[in-house]
Amino acid sequence: FLYISIYIPIAFFFLLIFHPSINLHILIATLLSGTLSAILGLIFYIWKSPPEVTNPVNDGLKKIGIVLKDTAFIVVDGFENGAYNALPVVAACATAGYIAGMSTLTGLALKFANAVVSLATSVTNAINRVIGAVASFLMLPNAMALTLLFTMISCIILGMGIPTTGTYILMAIITAPALAPFLTHYEPRMAMLIAHMFVFYYGILADITPPVALASYAGSGIAGSDPFKTGFTSFKIALAGYLVPFVFAYNPILLGVNFQLLPAILAIVTAFIGVIVLAASTIGFLSTQLKYYERIVLFISAVLLIIPGFKTDIIGVLIAIAIYYLQSLRKKEKDNV
Repeated sequence: FLYISIYIPIAFFFLLIFHPSINLHILIATLLSGTLSAILGLIFYIWKSPPEVTNPVNDGLKKIGIVLKDTAFIVVDGFENGAYNALPVVAACATAGYIAGMSTLTGLALKFANAVVSLATSVTNAINRVIGAVASFLMLPNAMALTLLFTMISCIILGMGIPTTGTYILMAIITAPALAPFLTHYEPRMAMLIAHMFVFYYGILADITPPVALASYAGSGIAGSDPFKTGFTSFKIALAGYLVPFVFAYNPILLGVNFQLLPAILAIVTAFIGVIVLAASTIGFLSTQLKYYERIVLFISAVLLIIPGFKTDIIGVLIAIAIYYLQSLRKKEKDNV
């Protein structure tokens, strides 16, 4: 009843105004389930799209006085192409089914999750025993941070050389459960979103991570460069991106979890500045060439900006501004010489 009375009239309103391809994204994101959105989008695509393709069958029918809209043939071709394009996905899912079955029957996924959490907890306890209160003052990694770190390493290793669909299935089965103990204070659906987005992100980053760096082979083929050098260069350029999942793991409002406008704006701004500062630290250039100690200080600033908390954000921004000011003075001196 809810679909008939509210959702479908709103869907018709969007479909009448916008192009069907735009509507499909709007409907999936805001209004309807994926299946119903696809059905409505297909219906309106057939209705609204003008004849664009010359079809031999249609041309033959026109000679005997029968006129059919070319959009119908486009849709049929779309079904055919969709089936062809789905074959690699089906193959990946079928193959991943063996992994899922093996992981479930042997308890591999649960054992892996327990091993990661146990290792992170043991390391954290060891740090606290040795350093004690100094650990919290220095903001040294806690159990959650170490679990995220070990999960990141696992995702990158497991995702090397595997296509995107297979990567996500593998990550969701084996590595995502390790994050569950640290996300119990969120609604189950939101906790699943955070965990799966985290592992999927690093599974994809495995494609540009040496020594495999599968995507670098495609890039080096286009550029005519050495694959290993291309892989290390891409890794260096994208290094700031490796910290992004930690940002939304600690501050899930970036994923729309418990969304509030002002905290969301603050989180987006600080994350944006943090990624820029981290990129400058890894590349070694801001407004001019960075010295080694400046790169270290900027890295600390980036970490402070990524850690949620108003105090850490203020300190991180002040450090970044100070380094940028020093850079500006040095650049003016060079320009005046």
